[in-house]
Amino acid sequence: MNIYLLVYFILMLSVFFAHGFSQKGVKKLYIIDCLILLSIVILRNPADQNWPDTRNYLEHFLYFAKNDSLKNSFMTGWEPGIIVLTKLISFISIDKQFYIIFLGTIILVPIFYTIWKNSVNPILGISVYYAMGFLTSTSIYRQWIAIAILTYSIKYIENRKLWKFLITVFIAFLFHRTAVIFVIAYFVYGIKIDGKILVGSLGIGMLLGVGGKYVLGFLNLFARNEEIVSQNGGAKLLIVLWGCVIATYIVCKNNLNDTKIKLPFIMMLIAATLQPLSFTFSNWVRVVYYFSIYLSLGVPMIMKKIQNDNGVMIIFVEQILLAVMLVWFLAGGLNNYIPYWKGVI
Repeated sequence: MNIYLLVYFILMLSVFFAHGFSQKGVKKLYIIDCLILLSIVILRNPADQNWPDTRNYLEHFLYFAKNDSLKNSFMTGWEPGIIVLTKLISFISIDKQFYIIFLGTIILVPIFYTIWKNSVNPILGISVYYAMGFLTSTSIYRQWIAIAILTYSIKYIENRKLWKFLITVFIAFLFHRTAVIFVIAYFVYGIKIDGKILVGSLGIGMLLGVGGKYVLGFLNLFARNEEIVSQNGGAKLLIVLWGCVIATYIVCKNNLNDTKIKLPFIMMLIAATLQPLSFTFSNWVRVVYYFSIYLSLGVPMIMKKIQNDNGVMIIFVEQILLAVMLVWFLAGGLNNYIPYWKGVI
């Protein structure tokens, strides 16, 4: 069996059995699940085709390690944060697998911690994170380091600490310039949510979808590499995002000021609003990652609210949900997992 599919079924079982565990037991089970996912990331062979951009990063890693001049390294056009971090890693080891282990760990640990601290059902949350295919995209290291850093800004959004929030965004910006878009979250979070906001967001999304080529032209003024029009879908993710936004609004309408509800709702709403740009250029999906990963908080919250209000046997609803998401997971066309001991290609 494909290792990725095996892990998916392990997570489904974890979600099922967690309902019979104490809080302490749930925490232990969550840690085990996190270690399994972390192992997949750090023990993979660079030749595993399921992880985009890996070879590109490893080539840059070796270049930065062997190049004594920071000036020459900065001329590659990469952000200073990843260059300096890569240089520091190279002082410890220039082994390519060590680079994968180090970056995979510093990306996933903050994300796993954020899900544990903010999700009403962290085991379901990490399962959604995996099912959406976010795990294998973490090899886009610069951006996912930025995403990991931005998880620390959540408390500043909720507590309205603007300057601390902006400092965190700036640090993330040093690893990937697209992190600046996360500033939107702070200001949208302060808006009172009602039906008009949803309609307005839908309208903005439609405008972005229709006028994507003009937005792309503007964004290319600031891009390191110019993007071209590439219509490779994105409609399925848009449907998922808007489905979760509408479901949250329906079942949690009277509790949207609760931080455990409002934060993921706002993030999913921003993601749904921005997603139509991916119809114009597919790489925009990567930018939406800054917000769409909070589906891992939003989906469990919807399930919990349904259970509290209707007394539904949520354990079975969760399994049906994960079974449906399995179709999405398989649609990614995952190849067989290649562990590092198979040899580096």
